[in-house]
Amino acid sequence: MKILEQQDTGICTKTVKIEIPTEEIDAELEGVYKEFMENAQVPGFRPGKAPRQIIRMKYGKHLDKEAREKAVETAFKKAMEELALKPVTSPDFSGFDDEEKSEGEDKKDEPIVFEAKFEYAPKVELAEYKDIHPEIPPAEVTEKQIVDSLERLRESNAMYATIDDRAAGENDFVMISSEATIDGEAFKEATSDEFVIEIGSKRYIPGLEDALIGLKIGDKKEFTLTLPEDYPVEERRGKEAVFNIEVKSIREKRLPELDDEFAKDMGNFNTLSELKDRIRETLENSVEERHKQEFRQAIRHELLVRNSFDVPPSMVKARYEYINALHDMELQRAGTSLEDEAKRDEGLLARNEEAAEKEVRLSLILNQIAEQETITVDDNDYQSYIGKIARQAGYDPAQYARRIESQGIQSYYEREALEEKVVDYLEDLAELSDAQKESPDSTGSADQSASDEVQSDE
Repeated sequence: MKILEQQDTGICTKTVKIEIPTEEIDAELEGVYKEFMENAQVPGFRPGKAPRQIIRMKYGKHLDKEAREKAVETAFKKAMEELALKPVTSPDFSGFDDEEKSEGEDKKDEPIVFEAKFEYAPKVELAEYKDIHPEIPPAEVTEKQIVDSLERLRESNAMYATIDDRAAGENDFVMISSEATIDGEAFKEATSDEFVIEIGSKRYIPGLEDALIGLKIGDKKEFTLTLPEDYPVEERRGKEAVFNIEVKSIREKRLPELDDEFAKDMGNFNTLSELKDRIRETLENSVEERHKQEFRQAIRHELLVRNSFDVPPSMVKARYEYINALHDMELQRAGTSLEDEAKRDEGLLARNEEAAEKEVRLSLILNQIAEQETITVDDNDYQSYIGKIARQAGYDPAQYARRIESQGIQSYYEREALEEKVVDYLEDLAELSDAQKESPDSTGSADQSASDEVQSDE
């Protein structure tokens, strides 16, 4: 194999012209014939005993073509090793005609010259990464957060009492029967026999909640509302809707008292103080986890800032399509689609493409660090990673692992696990750096240690 010339034809795209000498073609052809003859079943001969001459007469054209294709593939692989390139797409071979070359004795002894066009992974010359230490200020749990959590608990345990001795007012839940029309035609979204409205929530058509204030059970009312410019159905925006409603029931939300009895109802707590302590502990764990994730994300961001290079377009395209598919699934759960969202947000797809480029570049950076630091993923690492993401998504880890295997995408998750392990490594380096900074000097170390203990006790 001989590389005649090479040319960069695009971002991480190269065309290489390669020559295969006749002796290499002959060696490949000999191997193809040998393998075929060992297993060939030719009428009139025992398996594997047919003479080469007969084999060539019956199957020569096919075997010559197979040998040439193998020679091209082998030569391309050797060329990539010589150039130290890692293709990320299947090569597009051109420059020779298989059928023509396999016919005619006059071309039998000619070398094969072909071109291969392909995309390749860039050679990443990493910037320094062992000194990355993002400054993420730690968050503290405030008394307000604890109070807010208690209020949410009260809200989720509220009782609803039916009211029949007064008119509807702020924060009441009013059930109405509603008939609504637009331009004389039924307005189905606002027509129902049992339509419950929370007054003051501002979740409905502007003016609808206000129209119910002061009404009692059995009261009827007709009124007209103008649909807002952000109404989900575009053709109805700005239209006037006529409502005919009747109040069927009024309910008042009653929150439980914040006392020791409430705490006992919430679980294994004897006092409200114990419940607050548990809430504080839960919030502190949540804050700590969020801080950890922000720290890890900052490491990733710094790697991208320090390492700027072009990435293969095909890898970006594949990642872009993956991001869009996930985004579309999320939007469809919310009753819309990526196509609809892109119409409302013109920069959405451009941001997804930018995110795809960054994710591909980050993946190449992390894999290069793994190679330089000899970081690998064994089965325990893989199972641990799968277990973590399965639990985060609310799935059984064993079932999640089986589904990945059945879909043939285990290699993708193995790469993800490796990249997470590299970030673990960088995080550990940053924490070690912190520990070394906080470590007392040899002089005055006892006094400093005692001071640290006092501060810890306080």
